[in-house]
Amino acid sequence: MMDTIQIQPNVNQTMDYKNRIKSECNYSNDKSQEKILNSNYSQDQMPPPIAILNSKFFLIKKLGNGSSGTVYLSYSREDPNRTLYAIKITPLTLPNFDISNLANSCEVNFLSKMEHQNILKIHYHGIGPIQFQNGSVQQVYYIIMDYLDHGSLLSQINNNIGFGEDFGRLIFAQLLDGLETIHNSNIVHRDIKLDNIMLTGNDYTLKYIDFGFIIEKSNGFLDTFLGTPNYTAPELHLKRNYLGFSEDIFSLGVTLFILVTGHLPFLLALLNDPLYKYIFDIDYINY
Repeated sequence: MMDTIQIQPNVNQTMDYKNRIKSECNYSNDKSQEKILNSNYSQDQMPPPIAILNSKFFLIKKLGNGSSGTVYLSYSREDPNRTLYAIKITPLTLPNFDISNLANSCEVNFLSKMEHQNILKIHYHGIGPIQFQNGSVQQVYYIIMDYLDHGSLLSQINNNIGFGEDFGRLIFAQLLDGLETIHNSNIVHRDIKLDNIMLTGNDYTLKYIDFGFIIEKSNGFLDTFLGTPNYTAPELHLKRNYLGFSEDIFSLGVTLFILVTGHLPFLLALLNDPLYKYIFDIDYINY
């Protein structure tokens, strides 16, 4: 039996609660923060590079900064098709940076070996020189990944509307296919959410990203509590051991609900959450 506070919301409480969920979900149609602008450069119109990596990859635009490095839009000077990549650059001089931990991390190892259309691919990683426009040269650790030009699923959700069932079904089929491959590799993602699913290409192919929480686990329980609260299963909120694969599936179910409706199904998966309790009690009429 779950040790939770039991409450019985009335209809008015529930309606107010639903409205609060929609507002707290805060999915807006303003994609300025989430969407990486698509660069429609033809082969002969590439902008001049701002830096060159390994005398091979031209870095043409800064896409963002993080605590462990900077991500650039790039292409290979040897590629006549000018395929675009995202390259994460981490200076070896970065304080408290341990290259062995990053280069040998579960995330880098998994994504370097993975070949699946719905999972981010790391094409190359290693140490090499980067030369900037001012002529300075610096040794860096680099990770060369797919460039995902349509941003995250979060950026594509219209405010409190969602995609509806028909289109949501097509999207969800891709997500199931990708997650099946992840789990068949004995990997638990542990942070599935709209922010960590990106779109790319004219056919809007979906790709799972951000494998920083992954763990190799074929069976048994986990006891490390990670993830995003709105998406996590009750066991994590109650600080109980949990099955990793089941937790991923729960998070994917929350993701599906948001895809279709445009808002969260509940705030937290606990019995003191009125809408979650309706689901727990299989009371879909009142929900």
